[in-house]
Amino acid sequence: MFNQNQIHLLEQYHKEMLCDQERKKVEQWLDDEAFSQEADAYFQLLDGFAALELEAFDQKLQLWEAKHKED
Repeated sequence: MFNQNQIHLLEQYHKEMLCDQERKKVEQWLDDEAFSQEADAYFQLLDGFAALELEAFDQKLQLWEAKHKED
């Protein structure tokens, strides 16, 4: 299980928003096979949540477009 700092850095790493020093730190963690496997699973969750957010946004956008076509 990750601590709060690791979660934050993993999320920023996944978004490619880390400075070189932080990126290298995360990549050192990822050299550990067990950590890397957990991180990969976490990245898949992040991707899944992002997809759900996009789907929800798309649905709202379609509703908005349909409403404004009626006006």
